Amino acid sequence: MKRLLTWRARFDEKSLNYRINKMLPVSELPRKSMRWSCPVYFDQFEEPSCTGFATIHAAIAEPFPVQGLTPTHARYLYQRAKELDQWPGEDYDGSSVLGAVAAAKEFGYFLKYGWCFNEKEVNAAVCYHGPVIMGTNWTEGMMEPDAHGIIRSTGKTLGGHAYPIMGYDRKADLYRIHNSWGISFGIMGDVFIHAEDLANLMSDGAEACFPMLKPGA
Repeated sequence: MKRLLTWRARFDEKSLNYRINKMLPVSELPRKSMRWSCPVYFDQFEEPSCTGFATIHAAIAEPFPVQGLTPTHARYLYQRAKELDQWPGEDYDGSSVLGAVAAAKEFGYFLKYGWCFNEKEVNAAVCYHGPVIMGTNWTEGMMEPDAHGIIRSTGKTLGGHAYPIMGYDRKADLYRIHNSWGISFGIMGDVFIHAEDLANLMSDGAEACFPMLKPGA
């Protein structure tokens, strides 16, 4: 199966007003192990809709899971993200995380969302708040998890991919990625990435968004 890597980077200066350091004392928070549960592993198959699936997985996950969401919701969300994105028309594949979370807010899955701009901020969000929806480059070393499900940000960049980070292991210094390529990828659908590798991806134009508030919170 050919997996499409179609995340598109987008930055809006207004996102800086919703940076995580405005709500959490990031520099003072120690790293700790944390895992947020998501009971489903939807598969985008050969579709270019990773931003929709990543955002829906984050909506379904703890804390305050949104009920009743399906792969169809992920596809509708992706299509709406393309309408909201900055690029003219819709005759292209992929979208940004910003477009996807704006669509999620419009549909009522998120009430508010915020942003991280480096690995330390991602860590604070994951450890103390909830999942983080990532949009990053995806490299050759990320296509083939090792026997422990670990991927590396090495080799040539193949495209861009969106995915939620659902946890962090302090002892191993690994983030848990809840991917949208079905349970045959990695360890039952999850893969892991070293903090150092995530920092490298963050320094190369990544998007990292966390739902600040969901219905029911």
